[in-house]
Amino acid sequence: MITFKKYFKILEEIRIEKKISVDDLCENIISTRSYFRYLNSTSPIRMDIFSKLMNRLKLDLTNIVLYGVHFKGESAGDYRFVFRTHFKSYHDIIPIYHKALKTSQAQPKDIVLKAFILKYEYETGTLTKEVYIKEITALIHQMSPEQTKTVDALCIYLSLLEVKPNNQLITLSQVMDLFETLDIRMNAMYYFTSIERILFLMMGNKDISIETYSNFLEEAESACKYFPIADTLMNQALFNAYKHKLLNQESECENMLYQYCMYAVNIYGNERMEHVIQLLKKNFDMNFHSFITEKTQRKINQSFINLI
Repeated sequence: MITFKKYFKILEEIRIEKKISVDDLCENIISTRSYFRYLNSTSPIRMDIFSKLMNRLKLDLTNIVLYGVHFKGESAGDYRFVFRTHFKSYHDIIPIYHKALKTSQAQPKDIVLKAFILKYEYETGTLTKEVYIKEITALIHQMSPEQTKTVDALCIYLSLLEVKPNNQLITLSQVMDLFETLDIRMNAMYYFTSIERILFLMMGNKDISIETYSNFLEEAESACKYFPIADTLMNQALFNAYKHKLLNQESECENMLYQYCMYAVNIYGNERMEHVIQLLKKNFDMNFHSFITEKTQRKINQSFINLI
């Protein structure tokens, strides 16, 4: 069970993710000494103080609860596996992967978890593309008519579209229509990862209008509030960079793209940077290393000018 004491620890984790200092968070609300006392002891904290701290982080109790359920609850391991697979963050994932395998074997009806296990195995080279497509297609045929209208179906369809956009079973347009009928409250984690996957599929698709892309981006930004951590902020920067590209706003595009790259360097390290390099080349026609070098040098020069 997620207790109120754990909620305070979750708030601290989100503070760190948002890179907000304790002094800035606590200013005119509570002393930093009291903040750490509440964090490290069993002293109860007043709800009005907790609410003010949440508000300063632009959160509400729903954000804290959802974060706690998906990352701190007893069954959070499977959600962590889904989240890590979605963001291609595979360092130290093996124990989480094995736990997800056990859950999937014990709960064969959880086809979404099964799909993410297949996705992980494909992306890490355990499965070939042909076998992966065959397995995902089998999951689609396994769904009941009722399931085809749920977030479960959305996740499975996206798994197929990501590797085989031109298939005989589902189109991006149909997936977008299905998404519009869903409620984030039914499964926030799967809903959130799905909207990001849709945006990735939209990038570079000339059939998608700027209006449609912007509407989905707005939805993603709303959903991101429930998972305000570095991984989600990283992709939000990327999606906004692409929007500025569509609007021919070069400076804004570069700034958001640089922010995305900095997040990616911190999150992925060398292990998954090839994914970022290819993404920049494909969607922005940019050389990652040249872009980072030139942009960083400009920022250093600008800082020097400001100092003098």
